[in-house]
Amino acid sequence: MQPWFSTYAVVLYAGTGEHDRRPIVGFDRALGPITDCNLIEVSSIVPPSARVCRMRRGTPRIEAQGFHMPTVYIRADATGQQHATAGIGIGIRPGRTGLIMPATGASAAGVTGDLADMIEAGMKDRGADDWQMHVAAATTEPIEGHPHLVRCAVAALCFVELALWHLFEPHVDTIG
Repeated sequence: MQPWFSTYAVVLYAGTGEHDRRPIVGFDRALGPITDCNLIEVSSIVPPSARVCRMRRGTPRIEAQGFHMPTVYIRADATGQQHATAGIGIGIRPGRTGLIMPATGASAAGVTGDLADMIEAGMKDRGADDWQMHVAAATTEPIEGHPHLVRCAVAALCFVELALWHLFEPHVDTIG
């Protein structure tokens, strides 16, 4: 059977964005380097042969020209003095499928703890005892003098085909 999409790599990304009135604009800005992709929301499994990477901070917008990008993503919005954190965690085991979990909360520490608990349970359910966890999380920070500013945190795991890898490769570090 031929898959509809062949994943070469998965790329973790997290970022924040803001706008004075519109949450969707804050979300678009939080997407940062992947904002020119048409994100197709998928569920929670990393293919066993996928390279696992993390997007470098400060990566410019990737010129994806609207290509479809299967992605697991989550967002968290905040206003005023609130903090919002969005995180994606993955559990990876060599040569086997991996597990992806999203979470939101008020702090990076809380979200990372929740992700660790969920991934541990999911990996245990799969009979895995030899696995590694990787997390990407972003937290919004209140901005002094802007109490009504809408801030958005986004965490994503993008599934990248070999045909698009050349767009991502200069901007990622391999972590697994």
